[in-house]
Amino acid sequence: MNGTMTEVLAGVDIGGTSVKVLVCDARGRKVCLQKSSTLPAYLGTDGKTPDTGPQRRFDGEKLWFITAQTIARAMKELPQGCRLRSIAVSSCGCTVLLLDEKGEQIDFSVSPGELAREAAYYAGCFTNQEFCARTGYPLEENNSGFHISAFCQREQGHRIAHVVSVDDYIAYRLSGEITRNYSTALSCGMWDWGERGWLSRFLMRTGLLEEQLGTPLESGTPIGPVCQTALEEACLPDGVLVCTGGHDYECAAFACHPLVEGNLFSITGTIDMLAFFQRGELPEPMEECRHICDRHVMPGEHSSMIETLGAVQTEWLKNRVVADEQFGFALGWDDYFSRLAGRYGADFRSTELFLPRVFGTYFPWVDRDSLGMYAGLSKDTDASALLLATVEGMAFQTKKMAHVLKGDFSAQDAVVMVGGGSKDPTWLQVKADILGSRLIIPALPEASATGAALLGGVGCKVFAGHREAAQACEGAIRQEVLPDPRRSAYFGEVYREVYLPLERTMNEFDKKRLQINQRYER
Repeated sequence: MNGTMTEVLAGVDIGGTSVKVLVCDARGRKVCLQKSSTLPAYLGTDGKTPDTGPQRRFDGEKLWFITAQTIARAMKELPQGCRLRSIAVSSCGCTVLLLDEKGEQIDFSVSPGELAREAAYYAGCFTNQEFCARTGYPLEENNSGFHISAFCQREQGHRIAHVVSVDDYIAYRLSGEITRNYSTALSCGMWDWGERGWLSRFLMRTGLLEEQLGTPLESGTPIGPVCQTALEEACLPDGVLVCTGGHDYECAAFACHPLVEGNLFSITGTIDMLAFFQRGELPEPMEECRHICDRHVMPGEHSSMIETLGAVQTEWLKNRVVADEQFGFALGWDDYFSRLAGRYGADFRSTELFLPRVFGTYFPWVDRDSLGMYAGLSKDTDASALLLATVEGMAFQTKKMAHVLKGDFSAQDAVVMVGGGSKDPTWLQVKADILGSRLIIPALPEASATGAALLGGVGCKVFAGHREAAQACEGAIRQEVLPDPRRSAYFGEVYREVYLPLERTMNEFDKKRLQINQRYER
């Protein structure tokens, strides 16, 4: 408190589909919230849904314009008597932007062939296990560092003055200062954990210097006051402190830290992530699946994370299978999910089954050629049955991921869940029944933006440190979802006796179908 003024904090989350600007008090309670679509800021998509790959190609100027306008709307909504102390940003970690000496964006799109060449180069230097042990990231073409490495093989490589993540870029537009925070800097996939510096082979290959890649700072580090341009374009009050933010899912976990400790953490959104947070030494790389080790925004902690494509598959079903644009037929989301509730409430037994790989897969390994599948279709199969099968199929995949990430995962464990999939009660119940464990849904309107706001509170000294900030929301729970024992027993049998065998069969089908198609290429 400052007299009669209430101190508030702002957090910005740059998501794959929307920008969220949340203003909250020092206990993480929402004061105001504004959202805008990020789709117009993607390069080469004409506002349509972009590729789901990790290196999303943003137009920095357009992204800043959208973000500034969203912040300005939030400032207009801010009640009188509130004093905004700080602002910090969260974003997807793996996406990077290249800036020249003037701070202007450099387009660095690279071809699949160039990425394959870089992956082959690094594969000649490291085994996958060695690379993962050093960087926390698998040695694969998706690695954002390979995009940079491929670009630097061209003449334009010398133009690079700064490499930044999306959140660091927005922080730069807010403050006028270029910084790097640990959690997203390391998501570039080229940070050597053992040497505490950028991978020497990467520096040698690209010709980049450490200062061009940036010296990572702890999340919640003060950068400086909002610059004059941001004061004008984002309508922020004078004197607001800009602080380093962090990786979006790490910020979300930070906001509900008391709930996450010891439990699996799930974000069900476009990308379906499952993470386990630990302190101390890095774990050994998992040989059985693609595994990522990220630096948590909480100093001294890291996350073991596996991911796959999630709710984008329900979007695909809604827009490409159920809807018929030619004849003007489309379901709204409310109607869509009311059908899901009706279907699951009537009888949880079904014949339909879905393998969630229509966009390829990241789990257990990245395979763009992997194919999805609906099985068990009958004359009674309708749109609601396909939707239920889709949601169930993603939950079966999460169950497999949980057993890989935490081998002793059982009914005694809990999963803390945030994201779009946590907003529908039927989706939650399906997931709880299939996992056979309790789901905890935090009472947070936007978890990643809340986490960023709390990190800003660390920087402006509203909190004494990260631990105090992480406890600010007091582990508030919106709801707990318990599995139904009978349904869990049913789905346990389906998982063991139908889903897993069908998945193995589909893997063989993938290979044979692709081989036949290749023989008939023109």
